Amino acid sequence: MTKLAPRVLLVGYGQMGHAMRALLAPRARLAVWRVTPQRQVPGAVMRATLAASDFVILCVPTLALAPLLARIMPCAARQAVYLSFAKGLDDAGCTAADIFEARLGPRASWGVLGGPMIAAELSAGRHGYAEMGTRSVAARRATLRLFRATPLHIAERASQPLAVSWCGVLKNIYTPLFGLADGLGWGDNVRGRLANGALAEISRLIERFTGAPHAAAGVAGLADLVTTATSKSSHHRALGRRVARGDYSRPEGEGPHSLRVLQRLHRLPAAQAFPLLACAALLARRPAAAGAELRAWLAGGG
Repeated sequence: MTKLAPRVLLVGYGQMGHAMRALLAPRARLAVWRVTPQRQVPGAVMRATLAASDFVILCVPTLALAPLLARIMPCAARQAVYLSFAKGLDDAGCTAADIFEARLGPRASWGVLGGPMIAAELSAGRHGYAEMGTRSVAARRATLRLFRATPLHIAERASQPLAVSWCGVLKNIYTPLFGLADGLGWGDNVRGRLANGALAEISRLIERFTGAPHAAAGVAGLADLVTTATSKSSHHRALGRRVARGDYSRPEGEGPHSLRVLQRLHRLPAAQAFPLLACAALLARRPAAAGAELRAWLAGGG
């Protein structure tokens, strides 16, 4: 008897939703919930789909996770695996891992995925790489089976969920600095020094926030930072390049939003200990002043 393909519900149909559809259409029974600000309550058909789904893949920003989970959970199948690619903080300062743990429990069937996963490249059949933060052996095994033989390569070994989430958050916070330096024409050597300095700060911050000292060196950390900081399709890199062109309008994205949340919650450490984080915060708050601050850091040897 042939085993039926898993039922997968994609919640959100932006770039990552399209990428997941391209990857999974040949190997899963797919449904899509095109969530919009006006369309966040599942109707009768979607409630039935949720009840039958083996996977609920949330292709939405962190801000949308908690309210969507509150509407999804009463309808979803008990055995469903929940996955998220979100790389930001919500207004309460919670990562995707925090939200899943609070809503579903620490050992329930959920995971957060982090790493170099440019959606346009996945949609085109190019390789992507991820590590999965989960405490559920069943969720990890089911997710590995789902993506096996696709261009998205997921590390066999599970990682600490909170560390994977914070890698994504911090990567988006620091990436605009690379766009700023590139846009100002400061050269390849500066980009390398920025990568070195940013990774050092990210490593210390992840250890401070999660207790995981080496997480930043992995696929969700270093690999994703390098990819996002150099990719022409990176939204957060483009934010810095925009400032370099003299556009000082308020930058928007998961990185700037996360920074503003950390500032509001008084969770930003001292600028003396984390000077690049202070530059990123300045870029999010007063973009016109960020270039001079970053130049001073570089002139001092970094």
